[in-house]
Amino acid sequence: MLCDSKTFYMRNAIPYVGEEERKSFLPIPTQYVLKLTEPLHGTNRNVTVDNWFTSVPLAIKLLNHGLTLVGTLRHNKPEIPPEFLKKKFEFPSTMFAFDNTKTIVSHFPKKLILFLSTMNNDKAIDKRTKKPKVNLLYNLIKGGIDTFDQLCHSKSVARKTQRWSLRVVYGMLDGAAINTFVIYKANTCEKSESRREFLKKMGLQLIEEHQRKRLEIKNLLQTLRASILEILGLEPTDGQCIQAFW
Repeated sequence: MLCDSKTFYMRNAIPYVGEEERKSFLPIPTQYVLKLTEPLHGTNRNVTVDNWFTSVPLAIKLLNHGLTLVGTLRHNKPEIPPEFLKKKFEFPSTMFAFDNTKTIVSHFPKKLILFLSTMNNDKAIDKRTKKPKVNLLYNLIKGGIDTFDQLCHSKSVARKTQRWSLRVVYGMLDGAAINTFVIYKANTCEKSESRREFLKKMGLQLIEEHQRKRLEIKNLLQTLRASILEILGLEPTDGQCIQAFW
């Protein structure tokens, strides 16, 4: 999934269906990132990923497509200098390694953390937190996917099902609802409207056409007709006296 770190708008997504065969010499995580970021190629944006995706080959590929990368590195990557993996450091300890456009940072506050960046190419360390700037940047923008997932789970259309294809549809609906709310907030002055209120209003608008068609059914149950009229805010036609039973 590819999300904006500020608005949490989902730009792209690919269903993960388990183990797959490599379609090229590139690792599968790298293939996923390159596919997800295709709409952004050539835009000079930054892509932030976790250690399942981060690798030097990925960083190089993204640079070739006009994108920078910031991510945490797993300790088993061959490009990491051996000195960076030593655990006998003074607390806190930070080391930098530079190779043209790539920077590897080793930060050891209490637990060793490794970063790879093609966006930061200096030894900048925050004076207040004693953390490298790449660490602060990563912490600032890494939560886009997590926040999007939380929004999906807090208000979801998903129901229990054994059909994975239906679960994909549920996920698409949840994602579309969040994206719609993001666009709505960006283009209107209704800053105080909650997501709950927005979803309720959107849901009613989506079913309005279907409800109006049902009103054309002559033998529709009076209780259903009354409920539809109430939801649509309509009055019964002349000669009708309808009461809803709840």
